[in-house]
Amino acid sequence: MSSDLTQALRSAHSGLIANQQALDVIARNVSNANTPGYSRKIINLEQRTLAGFGAGVQSAAVTRHVDQGLLANLRLESGRQQASTATSDILARVQDLFGKPESDTSLAHKLVDLQAAVESLALSPQDVLGQQAMVAAGRDVAVSLQQSSATLQNLRREADGLIGDRVHEINGLLGSVSELNDTIVRNRAIGQSVADLEDTRELKLDRLAQLIDIRVADRGTGGDLVVFTAGGRTLLDGTAVTFSHAPASNVNASVDLASGVIDGIFIGEPAAANDITNELRDGEIAGLIEARDRTLPNLQSTLDELAVQLRGEVNAVHNQGTGFP
Repeated sequence: MSSDLTQALRSAHSGLIANQQALDVIARNVSNANTPGYSRKIINLEQRTLAGFGAGVQSAAVTRHVDQGLLANLRLESGRQQASTATSDILARVQDLFGKPESDTSLAHKLVDLQAAVESLALSPQDVLGQQAMVAAGRDVAVSLQQSSATLQNLRREADGLIGDRVHEINGLLGSVSELNDTIVRNRAIGQSVADLEDTRELKLDRLAQLIDIRVADRGTGGDLVVFTAGGRTLLDGTAVTFSHAPASNVNASVDLASGVIDGIFIGEPAAANDITNELRDGEIAGLIEARDRTLPNLQSTLDELAVQLRGEVNAVHNQGTGFP
């Protein structure tokens, strides 16, 4: 009888302990409701047995409550958003470069000034002051075109330098995820909770998804994750690969990826087969590549076309008043 009462008290005590642990988990969930990267935790209770008989309750591992499908979609959209942001940030600087049409320092305003100077001189071709004003207006346009071209190429160089910084960050993130994989598998094997470690790993993967388009799969072997690109390139499977990119020290209008002056983004050895530059579609790096290799060069081409047409028109008008070109 005494042993039965003792067993009953022990069962009741186990229930108190289990519920205390559950309250602790609930308190952590409430206090971290707005903590970035924190996921809701669930305590799993299981029956405790002793010699085949029920002996109260005990807590099993604390697990995370996460919708993996929603998480994958969130990472996908995050990568797209970061790609757009990287491009729009550079375009904002381009807007500052060319200025608003009504601004005195904008290229459009200087072209209007040149037009006005030409029209004024056409009324009084022998006016020395008018001649000087036209030459000064033309010089202002030429300098503005040169400065705009130089700034566009500097923006391309800055974008390439940012790509190098992000590549270095990717290597660090992949290394951290690899280490967390090992720790999670090891701790889970000995029955320790790994929920907080998984939160930390998810934060690393979230940041990685902002930089490059990734997909994540669970190997089903104790919590080990595999990471690969949307194009199927393996980034982490047991061990992490190493990214490389050497930023260009000087960029001009004739320099591009095909020329070899701008380095590719390589996984492993810097060989053509390992170049993933043109495979990236989402993430900040994809946005920087878009700006460096397409958006800014297209603006440069438009600027060059404007300069060529302007030169041709000015020369044609000038030659009308001379005996020879």
